[in-house]
Amino acid sequence: VLLCLLSCPARSVAASLVFAGCSDDDDFKPGEWDGPKDSQNVAFVGTSQSVELDPAEPTTVIINLTRTNTKGECNVPVEVLSNTDDVFEVKDAYFADGDSLGTLQVDFPKAAIGKSYKVELAITDKKYSSSYNTGKFYTYTVNRVKWVSLGMGKLQENFWFEDEFEVE
Repeated sequence: VLLCLLSCPARSVAASLVFAGCSDDDDFKPGEWDGPKDSQNVAFVGTSQSVELDPAEPTTVIINLTRTNTKGECNVPVEVLSNTDDVFEVKDAYFADGDSLGTLQVDFPKAAIGKSYKVELAITDKKYSSSYNTGKFYTYTVNRVKWVSLGMGKLQENFWFEDEFEVE
């Protein structure tokens, strides 16, 4: 293979460029923490949630967050990046003194039946989260749907096992 590369000038130039790209003299410096040393280091538990709700169910969701610095009571501002039809009302996240688990309440009382709504949230204040925190974004999608029961039926599954299930 090396003999073939050397016999063709274009290939030998390409090969030399590939080998020249390798070096031990990289000036790589890892990203440094860009928040204060006493930062709360707040992150969402999970990254997203998508639900279908019956119209009779409450139009409020509680989203959980964590923090590493548990000293003191703490309200964390959450930025709304997108909000379908401005239907979502987002409050600050709250942590009680000594708690590593906090909550964020999101209300959507104006969500119509049969339409999907999405809100994208972020913790952007460096006092509470670093730019390198992968848990600082969250997406919540809701669709209020009224299902009408057609009664019970039987589902016959023959792909893996020959079995029959009763389903609504």
